[in-house]
Amino acid sequence: GILPNPELSYQLEDFSRDTQRSANQATTTFSLSQQFSLPGKRSARMAVANDEQALAKVDGLSQRLSLIRLTHDRYAEAVAAQEQLSIAEQSHVLAKQAYDALSARVDAGRVSPIELSRASVALKAAQREVATQKQFQLLAQRQLASLWGERELVESLTGSLVLPQSLTEDVAPINKIPLLKRAEIQVKKEQAALRL
Repeated sequence: GILPNPELSYQLEDFSRDTQRSANQATTTFSLSQQFSLPGKRSARMAVANDEQALAKVDGLSQRLSLIRLTHDRYAEAVAAQEQLSIAEQSHVLAKQAYDALSARVDAGRVSPIELSRASVALKAAQREVATQKQFQLLAQRQLASLWGERELVESLTGSLVLPQSLTEDVAPINKIPLLKRAEIQVKKEQAALRL
């Protein structure tokens, strides 16, 4: 709360139509002004400014919490994509084993060649599924890495998610939802503004 600076102004006026007069004969006016607030107005302006600062802080906290939630969601998606890829690879191994076993049985004459073509279709479907799941995993990992400003994820997705320190600092447990806290501060700010 600093008071406004005083203002100094200077005016040079000549009301006559005589163009032969010099600037020394013109009317010179100096003025000094200082703005004073009425009682309560300064404290109301300070309350509005403090509430605006508190709103900015709550908005920043809300954005940080949203980023943390998004990071947790993307991490879960990346882990799920990794698990889906693992399942697809296991299915591919089983399909390959089934194909090899049927191939040996067809060579021995115990099974019709049509069974081998069915196993071949299942094997190709398993290969396509592995390729698809690899793409999904890569996409999920890139989306997670992009939240940290990276192009590729270099860390392993085992264990629990450890957030960067810069993201988790100043996020102490709060006793109110940021949206409600923001609304409360906004009402307080508007009430202070009405006193102006």
